[in-house]
Amino acid sequence: MPSYSVALLAPRDPASGSGWQRILDQEGVPHHLATSAADLPGSALLLGEGELPEWAAEHIRAGGVGVLSGARALPDHEPGLAQRVRAVISGFTTPGGRWAAAPGPVTLLPRGTHPARPGAGSFRVHEDRVPKYDSDPDVLPVLATHGIGRGTLLYSPVALTELLMAEGDRLRRFSELSLVTERVSAIDKADVADTLLALLRAGFRRAGLPLVRLGRYPGGAPSVLIVRVDVDGAFAPRTQMLLDATTAADLPASFFVNADLCRAHPGLPEEWPAAVEVGQHADVHTAFDTVDENLRNLRAGAAWVEERTGRTVRSFVAPRGLWNPALGTALRTLGYPYSSDFGLDFDSLPFRDSSGLLQVPVHPYSPERARRWADETGEAPLGAAETAAYYEAVARRQIALGRPVHIYGHPEVLGQMAGVVVPALAALARAAGLAVRTLGEYAAFWQRREQMRLAAAYDDATGVLELKTAAGERDGVTIVVEPSATTSKVVLDGTAYPVVPGRELVLEGTR
Repeated sequence: MPSYSVALLAPRDPASGSGWQRILDQEGVPHHLATSAADLPGSALLLGEGELPEWAAEHIRAGGVGVLSGARALPDHEPGLAQRVRAVISGFTTPGGRWAAAPGPVTLLPRGTHPARPGAGSFRVHEDRVPKYDSDPDVLPVLATHGIGRGTLLYSPVALTELLMAEGDRLRRFSELSLVTERVSAIDKADVADTLLALLRAGFRRAGLPLVRLGRYPGGAPSVLIVRVDVDGAFAPRTQMLLDATTAADLPASFFVNADLCRAHPGLPEEWPAAVEVGQHADVHTAFDTVDENLRNLRAGAAWVEERTGRTVRSFVAPRGLWNPALGTALRTLGYPYSSDFGLDFDSLPFRDSSGLLQVPVHPYSPERARRWADETGEAPLGAAETAAYYEAVARRQIALGRPVHIYGHPEVLGQMAGVVVPALAALARAAGLAVRTLGEYAAFWQRREQMRLAAAYDDATGVLELKTAAGERDGVTIVVEPSATTSKVVLDGTAYPVVPGRELVLEGTR
């Protein structure tokens, strides 16, 4: 039976990491590194960045399928269609119709290419122009195709993988659901990741193969709800009000305490229920440029929180959207398993940052920042019912997009709204069938998921997909198969499952 694995070409800049590697790891797609033609036989398809090496192009000419992010040149393009210059864009429309902030250069490739499928996204060379004379030139596809010999190259002129791995943040609007601004990643990386997944799916469709990936949430739930409180000042009794509301709603929550701001605004609860996660949010509410400075800040923060709460602190979320590699290295040195910083990414799936630390992105809206934004702009601030409605809208959007519902706030304002907002979130979670977890619990699930490795083989003649997992239980991790038109049967660890054409097959995560 032929092997089934995505061949991943080495990134153009190994030091900056591979955006394709992040996508394959996040989705749990079986893959291997390809450094020569010897690594390609039996591959489902190959993924690359920028330009294809000649040995990879030859594989496509022979009938293979390639997928290229940030294409700078197309092999075997039609004579006379010279490559055009580079352009700079502020963003693009995703295949799903969402606008994604994605500032950076694109290569204007030869005319004659066409979208990989209808609605494959677009970008404009001439941004913010009013079309005149029935002319709107240079509106180009984000996903396109190019024939090479007997095979096909699916590609994007937008450097999606580079955007996914880039750092940098700015004060900006971050959601179509609100005008509020926050200091967040300059790139809408969740939308970039979704576009890369759309490109990967298009490659599998073109190859006539099923796509195998791991479920994103415990037990196959449609999403997860994480309620997080950054205690930037306890503001008695508001922290207690949040704690009481989440406990009454049976909604496990995560509280991350900053020492300096709680010294200025005291009033932490005397007792913390066992179901509540208590972590730290640093001693001084900032990040530093060196590992040593960050280590001192983390150690002092943990010591203060442990003394005040009586809980052993082993979790942390970053303050102010100021993530840098020195902070990541300090956290790994101290054995912290994860962090979360919307200056690096938001609304996305968990991923490993450049320091190797697990990041669990959050939605960056908080009632506290919204209140300050309202003061700055003269807008009316949202009340408790309106805030609950906003969080519910965010949750529905995230669920529809297959993303986590990870929301947060602070005691200063959210504490006063707790009696309205928290029950509304709990009701939504029950109605939508969400997995409700603390931030630490979801991070632990993701770490278990990372350890799961699928071996896969596909028989083109019979349409049978055979899957094998490593020894041990899958511990709540589901396996999702998106069948091809010819998939007849899926066999997982010796057990056969029927396939319904056009429908995902979700294989339960426990044996």
